[in-house]
Amino acid sequence: MTSEVDGPLFEVVPVAFSAFREYAQLDGMEDELRRVVALFDSLGGAARHWDVPAQERTLSAVSARLDEWTEPDRPRSSVLLWMGHGESNSEDAWLAVYDSRPGRSNTAVNLTTLADAIRAEWRRRRNADTWSLVVVEACRAEMVATRLNGQLAGRPEVPRRMAVIGVGGDGQTYLGELRAALDRTIASYTVNDETIDLDDLVSHLKRQLQGGAVWSFWLHEATPLPRPGHAGSPVTAPVDVYRALMAFIEELPADRRAQFFPGGEGGKQGERSWFFAGRRYDRRRISVWLRTATSGMAVVTGPPGSGKSALLDNLLAYADPALRALLVQAGELEDLPPDERPPDGVFDAFIHLTGLDVEHLLTRVAASAGLAPAGAEVGTSERVDWLLDRLRERAAPLTLLVDAVDEAVLPLAVAGSVLRRLAALPHTRLVVGTRASTNYQLDGPTPADENMLDALGRARSTTVFHIEREPAALAEYVERRLRAARAAGTFAADDATISSLAERIAGKPGRQFLDAQMLVSEILAEPETYIRADQDRE
Repeated sequence: MTSEVDGPLFEVVPVAFSAFREYAQLDGMEDELRRVVALFDSLGGAARHWDVPAQERTLSAVSARLDEWTEPDRPRSSVLLWMGHGESNSEDAWLAVYDSRPGRSNTAVNLTTLADAIRAEWRRRRNADTWSLVVVEACRAEMVATRLNGQLAGRPEVPRRMAVIGVGGDGQTYLGELRAALDRTIASYTVNDETIDLDDLVSHLKRQLQGGAVWSFWLHEATPLPRPGHAGSPVTAPVDVYRALMAFIEELPADRRAQFFPGGEGGKQGERSWFFAGRRYDRRRISVWLRTATSGMAVVTGPPGSGKSALLDNLLAYADPALRALLVQAGELEDLPPDERPPDGVFDAFIHLTGLDVEHLLTRVAASAGLAPAGAEVGTSERVDWLLDRLRERAAPLTLLVDAVDEAVLPLAVAGSVLRRLAALPHTRLVVGTRASTNYQLDGPTPADENMLDALGRARSTTVFHIEREPAALAEYVERRLRAARAAGTFAADDATISSLAERIAGKPGRQFLDAQMLVSEILAEPETYIRADQDRE
């Protein structure tokens, strides 16, 4: 069984600098980098993180990093993402590293070095159907991109299927310009766009930039990007409802938007979250807990692929009155009675923990409570104590929805040192999604331990909701996907065939929602094969 997209569509290779010996420090760089990477992730990318500490990102470390980019194990499409300080004079431009000296280009990365790396990367992938983007967000980025274009275009063997993108003009550049422009660019595509032409994407981005320069080299030859979050059918709501829904979703924070345009934070299964079936009993139980508990923790757990995240996404959508009304109007959500859904506005924050550590969790929780985080000079343990003390003093209730705890960096530490202690506070409630054990593997045996549940604690105020297999919901889900694809003209089968396929998929013991999702993707990719096989079984 294979998924609709086998692995990431491209690799994101960040080369980012937050600390400098003689240049101004770039506070907030790590958070900004994470947001930009998440946007590229939403297009199907996956980051190759740079584990070198900020104070060790010297010329030699950057050289090694560029070698990683130019010499992958196999040719692949990629984004080289440079964020930091840049300088230029009337003749040249360069990019600073940790120990660069202002005004001294010989202590920085010069454009000849970068151009050589781009040409080496091109030679590695020239015979493969791949592309590359070199994105620089830095002071003097316009000059950097323009001079780099001159070096590339003025030599034999000009790279193809690539672009150089400089974000920022010839003066000082502020963090956030790339993120804002990329966010607006991605938002310009709707769920009805099944693919994204890369040349069109870069052209859109160029129009969104406040300053900078974009140089493209035969990027129109690149294969269009399939939408990782495309669910196999467009939204078929009336035009006015569709526009209102898209406008509402575009205003949501990035992690909330990922519910509806998956592929980034929380959307790795490539599925629109409102393609949802079943779980009425589970949703009702959690909703009752939200209406009655004044503190403590509700843990939603189940085996891999059982639909924990989809259930939490569904709760989040129902708890937002404006979004719920739009989705009901669009025919994407059922209009449930109040006793079957969460209270309106019950969640103060949604935090998806994939790839995040304790520090990031503390920052997000503090922000959700309207608190400025403790200073960077304070250690992690002291920051936890500080946050708990501030929340203990609050009279206002706080309800957090926290998903993918088992996918955090050091998940047991996140669960035990932060989430468990938060749930013990008065007026604080957590709804947490996690596997019972970090040792779960897809298609593997059930682990003997429940180390995640142990780390979260077995307190009297903790309620564990085990998500059980639901064959009827699986069948309903498959039917909805296939009927929607038929309505969109991408799948042709009569009702009896669709029902038969749904029953066969749902009827196999042990099959979960993730299995059903992957099988539907295979059916939509090769409908004749699966329909013929189903008919032969009759």
